[in-house]
Amino acid sequence: MKIASLLAGSLICLFGIACKNNCPPDEKIGAIELGQTTVSFIPEFYKNGATIFFKNESGETLELTLQEQIQQTDKLCVETICTELEFDGKSTCKYYDAASHRFIYTNFDSSLLMDLLFSSEVAKANTEYFYDIMTLSMSSADNHFAYGQHHTEQRYTVDSVIPPSGTNMMTFQESTDLVDTTFSAVYINEVDQIKTYYTADVGLAGFDWDGTIWRFVRWE
Repeated sequence: MKIASLLAGSLICLFGIACKNNCPPDEKIGAIELGQTTVSFIPEFYKNGATIFFKNESGETLELTLQEQIQQTDKLCVETICTELEFDGKSTCKYYDAASHRFIYTNFDSSLLMDLLFSSEVAKANTEYFYDIMTLSMSSADNHFAYGQHHTEQRYTVDSVIPPSGTNMMTFQESTDLVDTTFSAVYINEVDQIKTYYTADVGLAGFDWDGTIWRFVRWE
């Protein structure tokens, strides 16, 4: 009878009906900064809050002004500590604090917004296989939206583990002509015939929006 009661109690716990497995809290075991290669993708004038200027083939100008610059840390789990047995039970983990850097630029006249994020991810669950990623998105009030990503730096040496690719990964070109200027080492993304062009030297080198190409001119 005693054995039957123990078995019944185990089944109740197994299905999370009457008891909980209270996991310990998350445990921080380290911190990482963005890699040096990734940092090289951020122009200094972005960090300094400069306004960036673009022009099109007609000579019209457009400016993007820094609305917000955000530096924060994200939690990257590298080892699961435990998972509660109850239905929808939470998991806890050992984790690293990972630095991220985000820039939000806007043009108030056209309601155009550029959101640029540099962050770190884990390539495989329960490992310390870190990689950095750049995410560039542009949007406007008329619901136009472009979104692309590029893996800026792989920070481990295990060849068999490849960082996961998103649905909108940028493509690389040695050079690209925009209006009357040639840019080198360009990362390009195209979504619904909207293109963005990014280089480590000048950041957003240009974009093709509603059939009009705008290219980077200067910052101040």
